[in-house]
Amino acid sequence: MSDISTEELVIEILRFRKNAAKLQFSIALTVDKIERKYSPRAEFDNWRNSDDGQKWRIKQYNLQNQCCAECKKPLELKDSHIDHIKPIAKYPQLNLDLINLRITHPSCNLSRSRKDI
Repeated sequence: MSDISTEELVIEILRFRKNAAKLQFSIALTVDKIERKYSPRAEFDNWRNSDDGQKWRIKQYNLQNQCCAECKKPLELKDSHIDHIKPIAKYPQLNLDLINLRITHPSCNLSRSRKDI
């Protein structure tokens, strides 16, 4: 048996717990960064800003006759939003489903918030 005192043992246990808490916090931060990078919203944002996303936006804009899918009023492409019919927050699996996307005025998109159509 070693000659470690109870006081030394308690100090060692407290040091271990402190290091474990730091490690746990570091792991939680790393997991959060990974989840944000690969979240459905981030995946959609990356696609939206890609060449494929921009090509889809132009094609959809023309299919909608340069009108907002929500209010049906004329729309400028540069001022438009890509709107999720079924919101990402409720349907993350549909974040890149082109059937779930349409072009709207920013105000029409934001006024819907997280409502389904």
